[in-house]
Amino acid sequence: MNDHAFDSYLRGLAESSIHTPEGLNRIIAAFEQAVIDDPDCPQPLAGLAHVYERGVNLGFLEPRSTYAKARAAAERAIQLDPSLPESYVYLADAMLTIDYDWKGAEAQIQEALSLNANDPMAHEWNGIFLSIQGKDEPALQEMLRAVELDPLNADRKIFLAALYKNTGRTAEAEQQLKEALQLDPASIFAHFALECLYSHSGRQSDAISEWTSIFFLQGHPENANAIQSVYQRSGFDAATRFGFQQQLAYLTRLRNQRYVSSFALAVLHARLGDKDQAVALLKKSYDARDVELPCFPASNDPTFSALKDDPRLLEILQKIRPPQ
Repeated sequence: MNDHAFDSYLRGLAESSIHTPEGLNRIIAAFEQAVIDDPDCPQPLAGLAHVYERGVNLGFLEPRSTYAKARAAAERAIQLDPSLPESYVYLADAMLTIDYDWKGAEAQIQEALSLNANDPMAHEWNGIFLSIQGKDEPALQEMLRAVELDPLNADRKIFLAALYKNTGRTAEAEQQLKEALQLDPASIFAHFALECLYSHSGRQSDAISEWTSIFFLQGHPENANAIQSVYQRSGFDAATRFGFQQQLAYLTRLRNQRYVSSFALAVLHARLGDKDQAVALLKKSYDARDVELPCFPASNDPTFSALKDDPRLLEILQKIRPPQ
């Protein structure tokens, strides 16, 4: 890697934990410049694949076209250096998200692990892959290994919390989410996961506190104050309904500025009891290849329980379900 490419590559790495569209654009620009400065160096290409996929997972970028770029960057990185394990993980992510190519994605993950048995991202993705197939205990062990190898990554702790929740270990799930927030206090994902955990565990006051944090982080203190008032005046069900309605309004407004996952909107409509709109949005989510969908078949979240026998939902699941 030449000096100019190395400088741009380091700037991309230095900013890789930023969670704003502006920060993401700086990261992408840094890695793209590194690729321009040294087009035959694999590390910037792998970094570019990662930040493209990261941008989609954060909800800032549209999935189909962005994952196509990520796949091209990962494939080029592998072509230049077949010994770079992370490139295979990014390729696996793209194959699963865009094509639902389960066998192909699994082969890439196993190749990454064979190249480096201590690669945290390879263990993370193996854990996700196993979880999607309903293999919760092996998935949990893989995610524990990923966290052990990289204990300062908040996102991995959120994934680990989801696996603990799936296996009925809510105390461990809560602990991991709190640790994730210590690492990244602005993580909306961790606050939503805690809200869901507390709601389903009957911890109403704690769930409302998470809604308050979410609204403050989104820049709407008036909603944070209002949900507390609704809770005190009308009870938990009314307050959570208010929370879902305000979040739906927030994401609808946000759609005028950037991509918003149809899956995220479907979740809110499902929790508000609007089955038809939830199904319609899930169909759009499938067409868009939203990143949440591969995890949907094995999800133990009761959000869509009212739709579990709906033939429209079963048709979508049939298209994305892993081979038996």
